[in-house]
Amino acid sequence: MGGAIGFASTVDSDATARALTVTTSGLTTFGGAVGATNALASLTANGGGTTALDGGSIRTTGGQTYADAVTLGAATVLASAGNGAIDFASTLDGAQTLALNTGGLTIFRDDVGAGAPLTSLTTDSPGITQLHAGTVTTTGAQTYNDVVVLSADTTLTGTGSEQISFANAVNSDATARSLAVNTSGSTVFSNGVGGASALSSLTTNPGGTTSLSGTFSTTGTQNFGDAVTLTGATTLTSSGAGAAGDITLASTVDGAQALTVNTAGRSSFGGAVGGGTALTSLTTDAPGTTGINGGSVRTTGAQTYGDAVLLGADTTLTSTANGTIDFASTVNEARALTVNTGGLTIFRAPIGGSTALTSLTTDAPGTTTIHGGTVTTTGAQTYNDAVTLSTDNVLTSTMGGAIGFAST
Repeated sequence: MGGAIGFASTVDSDATARALTVTTSGLTTFGGAVGATNALASLTANGGGTTALDGGSIRTTGGQTYADAVTLGAATVLASAGNGAIDFASTLDGAQTLALNTGGLTIFRDDVGAGAPLTSLTTDSPGITQLHAGTVTTTGAQTYNDVVVLSADTTLTGTGSEQISFANAVNSDATARSLAVNTSGSTVFSNGVGGASALSSLTTNPGGTTSLSGTFSTTGTQNFGDAVTLTGATTLTSSGAGAAGDITLASTVDGAQALTVNTAGRSSFGGAVGGGTALTSLTTDAPGTTGINGGSVRTTGAQTYGDAVLLGADTTLTSTANGTIDFASTVNEARALTVNTGGLTIFRAPIGGSTALTSLTTDAPGTTTIHGGTVTTTGAQTYNDAVTLSTDNVLTSTMGGAIGFAST
């Protein structure tokens, strides 16, 4: 009949762990700790009503199943000592912290914090967290220490400036799912995304920072709206065709790590790359285009542009440790290009063939090799290092700019 069932104080098993099932379409209230002295074997709250967790902790040896809506009235820790599943079949709300500790499954089948955002959410390192609903909303941090599997398109939102972090891998289930992470704090991916099963897309919003390490695989777009820091070698890969495969780093990219971007769409760098901390290397693959819009790319080692490069701003490319800067395809747009390295600068395709550069400059140390047959600018071309021609070449300044060879 839906009458309330309330436990005003603690609930424990005797020396043998016991199972507790509560069935009502009304309110079930746990006012004290459950299983703190002697863990229950399992806890089940059958669907149709609401369960209020006000006692701070629930400890079982096996599973915990909350089939009805759950509200948190106190900072709460749910733990299964025997790796049982902790399963929320309905919504979960309450302006409280929630920690979930199990080596088994943690399952959210509905929205978390949509009615009343949690203050924080933490899962422990063994086990898997499955997100079947659409949203998780907190005012503070979200910390996923175990593997995360998306079973629905998912948006994680921190309404404050706290961290949303993934210590382990993030994957889709059998169907590719999208992930959007929105916080003005830091977003941390420590172990890649989509390595076992690619996401459909990955998005972080502007206003905070994103840390990347590992392999990030999507079938569609990747859009990093905020500043990116590389904490480990990072590969961004989209299998999408054309614009559906665009990978956009809208702000700065820093970190003494290698970055590889693989897509048949457009790889876009909206801010300076390596301006704060130089990357060790930067590589883009052959299909697609690379848009360099932030004015500079700085690495200690090589820069390898496998696809066509489009300059969206006057651009300086620098390798501080004499790495090779290699253009395997064309470079275009009416912008100035400066290439600084004590190693090799290689142009393997026409430069300015579709849209002339305004100028081209290479610095004094190192060697420039021109394989592409033509270099076209509206203004000056200044080759301060030794030049090697690997084919017949035509160098053209369409508006009478000086073309100068300072070395051999």
